[in-house]
Amino acid sequence: MPEWVSTNKNVLENMLMIHTGHCHNPSFMNDEEKKMFKPTLHTDYFFPREEFDSLKKQMGYTRHKSWPSTGATSLHLCLQALPKKLALYGFDFKKTYTFYHENKTGDPATLHDRKRKHDWTLERLYVEKLISEHPWISLK
Repeated sequence: MPEWVSTNKNVLENMLMIHTGHCHNPSFMNDEEKKMFKPTLHTDYFFPREEFDSLKKQMGYTRHKSWPSTGATSLHLCLQALPKKLALYGFDFKKTYTFYHENKTGDPATLHDRKRKHDWTLERLYVEKLISEHPWISLK
């Protein structure tokens, strides 16, 4: 989350951000937005639009204003590295609050996602499918 990283005093000063998301990705911006875009951190990699659209389709996203979470796109990038073993930690598909949630009341799945940009059921099914197809992936 670039907003969180740029305001968190515990993040290293010279951190290199690998940005996987949609919000600040120039390939998703119109010409005017691209002219105004000034990243708050040095960004090493933007998730290409074609790859993002392909991942959305693989995961089953069909709603126009919904897309895979940063966790799902990060997982996709990890898989591109062809690891021999991959253990996933912290993926509970919004059953519990994320560490950055200050307000821990209400539904964790909608706390920062009121417009329902992400489909946590699709994400869970996608990860379960990956685990069943690749025994070297585990969910801890």
